[in-house]
Amino acid sequence: MGAPVWPPLSPPPVRAVRPRGPSWALTGGLATVVAVLVVIVFALAAQDGSTRNTAGTPSAGPTPPAWQTTAPVTTVPPTTTTQPDVFTSDALARQALDQRVARDRASVNALVGVWIPQLSSKKYGLVVNSATFGYQEIWADYRAVQRRYPEALLLWSGEFASYDGKDFWVTVVPRTFSEGAEANSWCDAQGIGKDDCYAKKLLLTGTSAGTTVLRK
Repeated sequence: MGAPVWPPLSPPPVRAVRPRGPSWALTGGLATVVAVLVVIVFALAAQDGSTRNTAGTPSAGPTPPAWQTTAPVTTVPPTTTTQPDVFTSDALARQALDQRVARDRASVNALVGVWIPQLSSKKYGLVVNSATFGYQEIWADYRAVQRRYPEALLLWSGEFASYDGKDFWVTVVPRTFSEGAEANSWCDAQGIGKDDCYAKKLLLTGTSAGTTVLRK
């Protein structure tokens, strides 16, 4: 037998050897920086998207203060009912007198305990200078005073202890004074006759004593 023939030996494979040193460290550091930048870019993009509404249009922004959005208030002047100076029947005049007393009651009660000018006192059937007062005449008398003094008030004497006669319609002016003489001085200044204007104090209890000061 001859000598064995062996196949030629192949050279050993060449393996890539990772170099060690600063170059690899630098490559790894750059990758980390790139990853961080990508995260930041995505975060900014998400934040920008949150500032837009679902319709894709810019958001309306902060809500303005209430005083900028509240509609202006329109003031409507109160309506007033003008009552006639005279009535064609006693029934209508009596109704108007009752309504006026009811309307003025709170304002009249606020005058209790102070001196005020009294400008008229009339009752049904009263005769003055040959003229007999019915409800129409009493109403016309009140309206005559009110035309000169729009603040004049009408009261029913039966509601106050200050009057002995309990069936009079009394017209007063809400000018308050601490003394009866002061109220009479107001009557003097107005040029009203002494029998048509004098001081009166309204009381809810007690008697009429000391509640009237006549002018001289």
